[in-house]
Amino acid sequence: MAKFDNIWNATKAFEGGYQAMVSDPANYCPSQGKAGSQLIGTNHGISAIGKAHYDGGKCPTVAQMKALSVTEAKKIAKAQYWDPIKGDKINSQAIAHLIFDFTYGGKSGTLQTRQAINAIKGKGTVNEYASFDLSDNEIALINSIPEKQLFDKLIQIRKQFYVGHTYQTGLTNRLNDLQQLYVNTVKNTIATAQRHLVPLLIIGTLFSVGLFLVLKQ
Repeated sequence: MAKFDNIWNATKAFEGGYQAMVSDPANYCPSQGKAGSQLIGTNHGISAIGKAHYDGGKCPTVAQMKALSVTEAKKIAKAQYWDPIKGDKINSQAIAHLIFDFTYGGKSGTLQTRQAINAIKGKGTVNEYASFDLSDNEIALINSIPEKQLFDKLIQIRKQFYVGHTYQTGLTNRLNDLQQLYVNTVKNTIATAQRHLVPLLIIGTLFSVGLFLVLKQ
């Protein structure tokens, strides 16, 4: 199964410190356009609105955002973006990292995951919508797809999503770096944890047959 600590260490390396870009809607709290909305900023990849959700809807101050530690950012990232996608239940480290990193950037991450599932499994397999979470059924489908096939499809869909984006170059470079982390390890098979079920089932069957024969004597 995928491990959050390793994934977080790689993802946070892409993130810088504090920034307060006027053009980034996630830097505002409450959401940009709402009455009383203020430019707060982002730190270690945790946006003002993301921190507010973690704190029960209470908007942080600029000073609090600037003071956000890496340790606190990791806690928020796990609670807000890893646990909702059920990262611990994803067999492939590479797939979990892609989905987490996509979702860390917004709700479009799970939409693109659902699009990838439908592209491989068939249109209508799952409903396509944006959110910050994945269902148990969607996790099962993710784990049933050969690792490299899903990995490549996710990369393809994400790259297309960036076309025409204000920060297309930087975001595409980040995606390319993420791809390179796993390009030599992803396999054209079901992720290891899933494939282990087959020999376990065989062993269980042989044990049951042997026990039956012993009891029959």
